[in-house]
This record gives sequence, structure tokens and C-alpha cells, in this order.
Amino acid sequence: MISAYAQHGLVAAAEEIFASTRGRDVICWTGLLEGFSLAGDFDRARALFEAMPQQNLVGWVVMMSGYAQRGQHDRAKEIFDWAPSRDATLWNVMISSYTQSPGELLQEARFVFQRMPCHDAVTWNTLIAGYAEGGLADDAIDLFRRIPERSVRSRTSILSAYAQSGSLREAKEMFDGISELDVVAWNVMAGAYAQAGNIATAKLMFDRIPKRNSISWYVLLSAFSHAGMVGESQGLFATMPERDSLAWSNLLLVYCQAGDLSMSKEAFARMPQREVFSWNLIVRSYAQAGFMDEATDAFNRMEGRSSVVWSTILSFHAQHRNWERVKEIYDKTPELNATSATAMLGVYSQTGQLEQAKSEFDAMIERDSVSWNAIVSAYCQHGKLSQARAMMPEKDTVSWTSIIQAYAQNGHTDEAFDLFHRMLLEGDAPDEVTFFGILGACGHNGLTERARAWFVAMSADFGVVPVFDHYCCLINVVGTAGKLELAQEMLRSVRDGLAGGEDESVAWTTLLAASKIHGDVELARAAAKNACGLETRGSSPYMLLSHVEAIKS
Repeated sequence: MISAYAQHGLVAAAEEIFASTRGRDVICWTGLLEGFSLAGDFDRARALFEAMPQQNLVGWVVMMSGYAQRGQHDRAKEIFDWAPSRDATLWNVMISSYTQSPGELLQEARFVFQRMPCHDAVTWNTLIAGYAEGGLADDAIDLFRRIPERSVRSRTSILSAYAQSGSLREAKEMFDGISELDVVAWNVMAGAYAQAGNIATAKLMFDRIPKRNSISWYVLLSAFSHAGMVGESQGLFATMPERDSLAWSNLLLVYCQAGDLSMSKEAFARMPQREVFSWNLIVRSYAQAGFMDEATDAFNRMEGRSSVVWSTILSFHAQHRNWERVKEIYDKTPELNATSATAMLGVYSQTGQLEQAKSEFDAMIERDSVSWNAIVSAYCQHGKLSQARAMMPEKDTVSWTSIIQAYAQNGHTDEAFDLFHRMLLEGDAPDEVTFFGILGACGHNGLTERARAWFVAMSADFGVVPVFDHYCCLINVVGTAGKLELAQEMLRSVRDGLAGGEDESVAWTTLLAASKIHGDVELARAAAKNACGLETRGSSPYMLLSHVEAIKS
């Protein structure tokens, strides 16, 4: 009776029966002990355990398991060390305690495993599952190869390890070799296909699951939402037998990724329970749409804001150049991290406070590549090129690109090319932004042939597909050098691949600017006519043409 009350959370009733019971046996003691443990009242559980006239295996297991489930691994280890004798059950509980937490504690689990006098099936399965769930796929696979007898549970755990490591073929072979497939194995296999981007096969696996659970639905909904499949996400969500906060969050995610603020707001309003993740998504949805006041209001209404949410609102205000608001939020941030500090670097840089940016950077406890690139970029923006170059840490594509663009924009063409070649020698691959810097460097010195050669090499040698802005850069280089007919020919050659509108107007405005430099009124008029005819929102074509006409007259 005591145990029944305790297991249903009625600890006070269990305690009352315990107090009125004479001649209490070990079952009475362990029943109340379990009640205190389940309720998280470890002080009373510990006191009761120490008062037990005869401590048995169940009592030791209850105490260790209670501490382990709440992450108090040191306390669990203390009970383990205190035990007068240890059978396989206590050893397995200790391993299970460590495997419930990722990171270094998994190695502690391996250490306990190595100390055990003998291993049973539970031991092997617990450690393999811990490695698999903790992301140590190689360790899980290595252990699985050594297991004396493989069970359905161990095969399912290793299936998860293969899935996490992206070994889809091995995962499918393991799945096909499991004699009794349970819903966990089906879910893992469907998730493996989804993780590999094979959404259609993930859907086929989902359809074949004999008896789905809530995880089955979540796996497919998550696959649809992360793939941006709005219609499929809506359809699956509508047919879900139960919709918890996780399901609603995935629906909100797909709307957020699609940039559909209206549907994001509707889904958020209908959510029965909102968690930090969903609040973060609605803040992001408002911010991405440019509604920073609404984003800030949602942020202010949140409870239990995580460091991720603080960094999100801070970064978006920085992107919208709301410098005062960034500083205000930064000063209130309870737990500063590299992301928030990097956003503040951008504020100081954009407002001309280079010394404050350097002080902020120096005060950072942890610096990632983004923060290093931000401080390098700050020095570049203020023309401090030699200092920026000297500060570059372990270099990556972003830092190389920042310094290359800075040298190019300041007219140091040779230095920009030299840095580009050093970048290649050190094994860092250029991206499309890097080539904006290289083409810009060519433009400063009128190196038209070199620009055309790099333009061809982008895709031929580096696998970087030119975007329309690269064509505009090349047209600018050629046109500025006075080769207006060639620039006009280039523009016409890319028109067929365009949908028209704003992009094409930018190209014609670029040609118009080159025409102004060289006083070609006829070409300027033609370029202006095309640019203005595309209903560009800017006034620059009209201004440039008026300048050309004024020079001619």
C-alpha cells in the first residue's frame, strides 16, 4: 500500500501509513524511500535510507537512480562507493547515470565499464545506447563489434549511431537485419533518410510503420519543416492525432523559414503552450520581415529568455543598424556570449568607435571565427589595413575575404592579389563574395583582361557559379576602362537569363555610369532609357543622365 501511494505521488499519505505501521518490513521502508525519491525530496530520502535497519539492493538502486535522473552524478557516485557490495545492477545504474549526460561524463561511463568484473547484456546495451545518443557514433560502433551477443536493443542503438554519422547504407543494412522491428527502429530509419535529405523515402518509411507513436509523426513533420515544404507540413499537421508544443513549433518553423509572417503569427496565436523555441521563432519572423518594434515587443513578453534569444534580438537590431537599441539590449543581457559581443563589435565599428570595438574584443572570454572576422573587418572599414592584417588569427574564407576586399576598396590592387594567392596556397577556398573583391581590385586599375580571366576561372577552376552581381562587376570594370561597346555586349549577353526588373536596371545603371565617365551621351541615353523603363525605384539613372547632358552641353 505504501509503495502504491508513493508511486502515484501521494507521498504524504504513504508517509502517514508508514508511521502507523508496526513491525515495518523492508518493503515498507523501500516503498517510502521510492516516494521521496520520485518527489525529488532527496534530503528526506537520504535520511530515511540511513535510518533503515537493513539496507537492501532495492534501496541502493532507488537512491542511485534518483540522483542520476536529476543529474546529480557525484551524489550517485557517492552512494555507489558507499555500498558494501556491488552486483551487476549497481554497476549498470552507475553507467546509466553517466550516459544520461553528454560530454566528458560518457568517458566516465567507459571507465566504470572497464572496471566492472563482468558485463551482462544490460551493461553493453546501456553503454552503446549512451554513446549513440551522445553523438559518439564511432565509439558506439566499436563497442557493438565487441559485444558477445547482439540484441534487438543493441541493434537499434547502433542503427541510431549509423544514422547520426550519416552512414545511410550501413543504417539500412542494420535495419534490414533486425528480426523484430519496433517503432523506435522505424522512427530512427525514417529520421536517417530525412537527415540525408531523402524526404520522399522518409515519407515511405513513415507510411510503412505498423503502429506509429508521437515521435513517428514528429520525425516526418520535422523533415518537412526543415526542408521548407509548407504544404506537406500543413497537411501532415492537420492529420496528426495529437498536437503537442513540439508539433506546433515545427509548423511555426516552416512558416518562419518561408518568410510568411501572417501564417507565423496565426500559428503562434493558436499554440496551446509556448516554449522558448517558439518565442524565438516569432521574434525571428518579425525581425526578418523588418518589424523590429513587434519583434522587440514579443521579446519583452517572453519568460525565461535563453542566451540564444538574447543573441537573436541583438543580432537583428544590429543588422537593421539600430545602434542605440543594440547597446540598450546588450547592457541588459544577463549572459554575454560570443554572438552578443560580436554584435556589439559591429555597433562600435559602424559608429566610428574603433577603440571601443578593440576593448570589447579584448574583453571577450571566448572568441570564435565570427568575432575575429568582425574585429578584422572593423579595422578594414577604418583603413587600418596593416593592423587588420596583423590581427588575422587562424584564417578562414571569411577573414581572407574581409582583408582582400578592404585592400581592393582602398586601391591596393597588388596587395589584394597577393593575399588572394596566399589564401589559395593555405588551402582556403574562395567563395562568391571573395570574387567581388578580386573583380573590384581589377576595376581600380583598369585590368579588364585580368578581370575577364578571373570571371571565367570562378566556375572553371573554383566551382563558384557567377551570380548577376558578378556580371555587373565585370560590366563596371570593362565600362570604366573605356571599353563601352564590350560592356554593352556583355550586358546584352546576360539579359536572356534574367527575369527582368530591379536586377537588370542595376546593370543598365552601371553602364550609364561608365558612359558618364567617358562622355558617351548616346549610350548614356540608351542606358538611362532601359534603366528607367524597368521602373527602378531609385533616382540614380535620372541624375547620371542629367550630369552627362550637362557635360555635353
